[in-house]
Amino acid sequence: MSKQISDLHAEFIESIDPHAEAQELKTILESGRRAFEVSVHPQPSFHTFSDSMRSARPRNVRMLNLVGHANYRCGFFWLKDNKLEYEQVPIDRLVELIKTEAAGNGGTIELAVLGACETENLGRELRKAGVPHVVCWRSEVQDTTAKRFALDFYGSLDQQSHGHDYSRAFQQAVARMGSDGSAARAPKKHLAAGAVDYVCLLSEHGDEFPDTGHIL
Repeated sequence: MSKQISDLHAEFIESIDPHAEAQELKTILESGRRAFEVSVHPQPSFHTFSDSMRSARPRNVRMLNLVGHANYRCGFFWLKDNKLEYEQVPIDRLVELIKTEAAGNGGTIELAVLGACETENLGRELRKAGVPHVVCWRSEVQDTTAKRFALDFYGSLDQQSHGHDYSRAFQQAVARMGSDGSAARAPKKHLAAGAVDYVCLLSEHGDEFPDTGHIL
């Protein structure tokens, strides 16, 4: 059975294009060794996300990628079914939904990538719930930075010949963030003055908190 990445996107406040990002990720991962089969769900409601989780195990979903807007109190913001308004879903409700499909509980999901601001709290709850590896942001993050990091992270995974060394892919993506001339590290206006971009890996093999620098 093929491995899938269920790519769920929510959009709120800041102008981002989650569908374009999802398609770029899909193109990169399905144009190489085809080690991944990518399933894209742009701008889902929480109901859509719930339906996707219920079929995660039969589809052998190994990686869950969520992109959008979030904060440390409520996690992600989700479109309502009417596609016109947004709602906050308590973190514990989201975690309980993913918990049933986590690899630590006999499910298939072994990695969650949370591409949004202040998702460390959600990431820690997912680790407690049995997700072996979680990539998240402990600070606010520019959309361009989170996007570039995700593409580099999955690109590194795609180049691995055997298995999935998430720590190595994480370290390689972090190294690219700090490279001179990286578009993702160029100074840009952020949501808040003095914001920083700090990505972290919460893992059953040990957490990693690299100092990825300060973006003005």
